[in-house]
Amino acid sequence: MDSPSRAPTNGACSHHWRPTRVKKPLQRTSFNFDPIEESLAAFARGEPVVVMDDEDRENEGDIIMSASQCTTEAMAWIIKHTSGFVCVALPQQRLAELEIPMMVLHNNERYKTAYALTVDYKHGLSAV
Repeated sequence: MDSPSRAPTNGACSHHWRPTRVKKPLQRTSFNFDPIEESLAAFARGEPVVVMDDEDRENEGDIIMSASQCTTEAMAWIIKHTSGFVCVALPQQRLAELEIPMMVLHNNERYKTAYALTVDYKHGLSAV
């Protein structure tokens, strides 16, 4: 329940996240992944993190972020600077409770990615 001194935030944290430039970036001569520990620490702080697929899979990067720490500004940045396709991981039981079916009944996609039907949020109601 929201305290009287704070306005509701629709489940997002009240702090405002904005991307920032690194003040003294490391000069790299070749590509290296950041250590997993640094990425986990950034994720715990509520920062978006790019996670890469295997080169033999889709060979793409996904921006992930803690949903409980995602602000309106962060979501707007993710939508603006990516394809705009935002996914939320939900267990099958929660999908059933929300009556959100899988996108296809028999998934023949090469990597068997399990997508549910797309849902838009508007004024407290979800519409498929």
